[in-house]
Amino acid sequence: MIKKKSNLNRKKLFLFLSIIFILFFLLIEFILRLSLPYHFIDNEDTIFSELTYKRKKPKITFKTYPSKFDNFKPIINEINSLGIRGLEILPKEKYRVLNIGDSYIEADEVSYNETFGSKLNNANLGIEFISHGITSWSPTPEFAWIYRNYKRLLFDEVNLFLCVNDFYRMKYYKGGDEYYRSIANFNKDNIPVSFNIDHSDSFKKSIKIFLKKSYIIKSINIFKNFMIPRIKEFFKNPEQIYLEIEKDVFELGQNPEKWDNELKENVLNTLNVLVDINTFLSKNNVKLNILLVPNIWYFKDEGLEFKKRSDQSNLTLDSKTGIELFLKNFLEKNKIKFIDLTDKFIEYKKTNSKLKLYYAWDGHWNVNGHNLTYEILTNYYENSSRFK
Repeated sequence: MIKKKSNLNRKKLFLFLSIIFILFFLLIEFILRLSLPYHFIDNEDTIFSELTYKRKKPKITFKTYPSKFDNFKPIINEINSLGIRGLEILPKEKYRVLNIGDSYIEADEVSYNETFGSKLNNANLGIEFISHGITSWSPTPEFAWIYRNYKRLLFDEVNLFLCVNDFYRMKYYKGGDEYYRSIANFNKDNIPVSFNIDHSDSFKKSIKIFLKKSYIIKSINIFKNFMIPRIKEFFKNPEQIYLEIEKDVFELGQNPEKWDNELKENVLNTLNVLVDINTFLSKNNVKLNILLVPNIWYFKDEGLEFKKRSDQSNLTLDSKTGIELFLKNFLEKNKIKFIDLTDKFIEYKKTNSKLKLYYAWDGHWNVNGHNLTYEILTNYYENSSRFK
């Protein structure tokens, strides 16, 4: 009888302590949610989407911090209700141009008002520019986004920004177009209408999702994954950092005649997506322009912190050969407009050798890079017969 009573008391004590622990957990969770700003605690600003593979969460704010090698203040990024960085998009009143691309267009390391897209809107060109980029996007998910939004946004022209990593093979990089094509579902018109996203569900996965959304767990993860690595990084000898550069960085910079069949096929398959985009847009009376982000490996003095810690620290590529020239010839053959950024970037560097256009470690355009892109596009639209 005494033993049964003792077991009962233990169960009551366990239940009592469990309730106390849960209440304490909820209290701390409540305090953290009240006291911590959303952009500090919630770093899940980009989520998977069956329609466009990845998208920004709508109506959120998040903060981008520099590495110790890059000199910029933490940048607050505000995302509107359509998942696009910047202000809400109002009903169309004038000619509208969409700038679309990857993280160079996302530009979360640059204040919004200093991005080329925002500056274009203040240039009195009589044009409204919408700029939308998602990290590691490429032509296939960009096409999917255009397909889903062209009727709603009614743009008249599209500036699609390519990056050299769009052409990387899947065996080296899971952010190139070959990977996205492999998981995309295309309709009869070669339009990517959805992507195969793993939604396998389980009780264990549900518990993980619940814990991941807890501010307590997020606070612990921020300390473990953000604060501690930066403390270690501060005391680490920089020469200990070593990066292996994807093989295709070098291969795509060579004469296309030296490309193996696998690489050439992948490049052509990626470029054919541009043809499909142009076909789709032309049917809807929308003009397509293609731009290629100038490869950081064209410039000896750009991205130095990244380069000197890589296995290709002395690599310099020639813009007059490789993927850039191949792209220009392909677009000319298929009657798709190409707006050249690289020649202007190289020309600018010759007369402004001390100014950097890219961040030293991050590798994306800094404020100077965005300003130069703004000047190039301003000149293009000021001299375009379409607006005279």
